Parts: sequence; C-alpha cells; structure tokens
Amino acid sequence: MAAAFLIAFNLCSAEIRHEFFAVPGWPILIVLLTWYVSAELVDGYRLVTTVNPRAAFSTAASALTLSFVALLGVFFIVPYRITRPTLLLWVPVAAALVLSWRIAYLRIFAQAIFAGNLLVIADRRLFERVWTEAAAGLPGLYRVLEVIEPERPDLAAHVAEVVNGSLKADIVVGFKKELPSNC
Repeated sequence: MAAAFLIAFNLCSAEIRHEFFAVPGWPILIVLLTWYVSAELVDGYRLVTTVNPRAAFSTAASALTLSFVALLGVFFIVPYRITRPTLLLWVPVAAALVLSWRIAYLRIFAQAIFAGNLLVIADRRLFERVWTEAAAGLPGLYRVLEVIEPERPDLAAHVAEVVNGSLKADIVVGFKKELPSNC
C-alpha cells in the first residue's frame, strides 16, 4: 500500500509541491492505517482465502473499496493532506499491486500450505485437548467452524448442511475414540 501511494503521490502531487520525489509521512501513515482496518474488516489477512483466486480477488476488492471510501472521508475532514488525483491514481495502482501479490502468493506458497475451514466431528473434551497443542503450531491457518458430537442423531444431515451451506467447511475431521496420551 505504501508503494502504491508513493507512486500515485509522486505522479500527481509531488510536482505541485515542486519536488522530484517526496515521501509524505502523515499521508502514508493514514493510507496504511485505513488499509489495515479495511483489510481486517473484510478478513483480508486470513491465509485460507489465498488458496482460492475468487476469494482473494473479492477480499482485495472489498478492502480496496473500503479504503478508498475512508480516504475520501479523510480528504473531506483534513483537506489536501491526500489530494483527490492522488487517490484516484492510488486505487488502480494499489489494486494491481495487491492482486499481483495475491497471485504470486497463491502460486508460490498457498499450494504448499493446506489451510481451510474445519468441521470437526469429535468429543468436545478430546478436541479441546488436541487442538490447544495443534493450534499453537498452526496460527491463522485453520478456522474451526464447529465441533459436532459423534453421537448426534442427525449427524450426516448436519455435516452436509455445514459443508454445502453458507459456512463452507473445506475439511471435515473426525475422532471417534480416545487418543493415547503421548499423541
């Protein structure tokens, strides 16, 4: 984001300030903060979305749209800290940089990392014991959607609903018996 803003700023606003190359401190900080907040709001830092190009595009587009709207608000609150031409050029430059980074990340890293939404079929106590140790080594890779007891009467229907429904579980894991204590 900072690189995209530097490019846009120096192409649009630096010549108005009679500078060849400028690094505006506060405007870059404002852009980075709005991007971070926008990306957090749309869940842009989840590694799970990197394995799906459509999800990566929609996440980046949503974060960029939110950032643009927020920066327009900043323009009207603190005028000319970030100029409109800079913002209008920043959007396509940032989109190109973010999407090219996401595609490169998808090709290089995401295929090797198996990340996803988990649906777990297990005893809750067993799962909590195993997951506390496993989650420490896998931060941010997996999101547990639900833990379902194996004795549930409508188990198959509920699993089908979660896998095919709006939650879209990518991985279904099941534990039936107690694990040995050395696992």
